[in-house]
Amino acid sequence: MKPGLVIGTAHIVRYTVPVHQTVPDLLPALAEFRRGQPVFATGFMVGLMEAPCMAAVHPYLEPGEVTVGTLISMTHVAPSPPGTSLVAEGRAIAIEGRSVRFNVVVSDEAGEVAAGGEHTLRVIDVGRFHARLAAKRFQLRHRDSHSVGLNVDAFEHSREARSGRGTGAHSGY
Repeated sequence: MKPGLVIGTAHIVRYTVPVHQTVPDLLPALAEFRRGQPVFATGFMVGLMEAPCMAAVHPYLEPGEVTVGTLISMTHVAPSPPGTSLVAEGRAIAIEGRSVRFNVVVSDEAGEVAAGGEHTLRVIDVGRFHARLAAKRFQLRHRDSHSVGLNVDAFEHSREARSGRGTGAHSGY
């Protein structure tokens, strides 16, 4: 990361809520979300809160560096229906090595706060990140059903031990 990023560095992102980013759109395969209300989903709000933080750090990235989100602590306090214009402002409040913590506030066009909280980004080497991803993909593709069976067996054994069935053991709970 290049020098120069300081506490107080801020960035603003303006965004209009589209019709396809409501609660039912977040994870439509899950009934819990399909039953949701037609307002800007908290999951999408998290992304909007991350955007000004990413933009604030971007000028200080070296070639081959990117940011990843490592922490979000937020409160979503007001609904934003499609068409609502939002302003997200992120301001750096702590810099610890390659991690930058931001205070973030999202307000609507009327000035009402829609969400607020803190977000932490970490600057990472994209090459190392992609290597870890490739190793993870390889691992997931090449695990055999036998090892999965062992996990199920271990789970069953653990469940029996907790219930006192089959092992003579008494539950630890």
